[in-house]
Amino acid sequence: SSGKVNYSKIKQNLSQLEDILSFIEINQPEENWTGNQKLSYWINSYNAYTLYFVAKEFPVNSILDINAKPWDVKFIPFQNGLISLNDIEHKIIRANFNEPRIHFALNCASQSCPQLLNKAYKAGALNNQLENQTQNFLNDSSKNKLDKATNIEISSLFDWYKDDFSKEDQNVISFLQKYNSNITSDTKIRFMEYSWELND
Repeated sequence: SSGKVNYSKIKQNLSQLEDILSFIEINQPEENWTGNQKLSYWINSYNAYTLYFVAKEFPVNSILDINAKPWDVKFIPFQNGLISLNDIEHKIIRANFNEPRIHFALNCASQSCPQLLNKAYKAGALNNQLENQTQNFLNDSSKNKLDKATNIEISSLFDWYKDDFSKEDQNVISFLQKYNSNITSDTKIRFMEYSWELND
């Protein structure tokens, strides 16, 4: 529950993870799936393939030690080709689902990333799971410091993906206000440095 990932244990049982990846590969989304079924599938896929990418090379200090651009490596079977983690995040999830909370569900195997949920995302529970992940992430003082009303320090995710949090009449501040009543429109923001150290 600390959100730390035991990569050495996963590596010892890599065949179990490979079985999950086979299941993901065989059960690709169909046209008639609901939006939540598709989104759950893609979050689970992203997280499982990230775990595999790191576990098979473990021990490493950072996902960036495996490859300078790990998110661009095309190793994930989809339809009749191979796609990358970035393809899942940007071309599939961000392009098709107007859902900023995915940034608290996708795990990039690094300390500043949101905690990895220790179970699969499921269509029926997805809204609750995303809501819990968002609250956990915002309440984690190693990732966001929201206790002062005048100046807050927040994850660089809010900087990199500010467009995702600025839909319709919303921006990063109004998104955060839904989760923390200290924050006002005058609150000043500073972005925290992002740690790519492995989340083990």
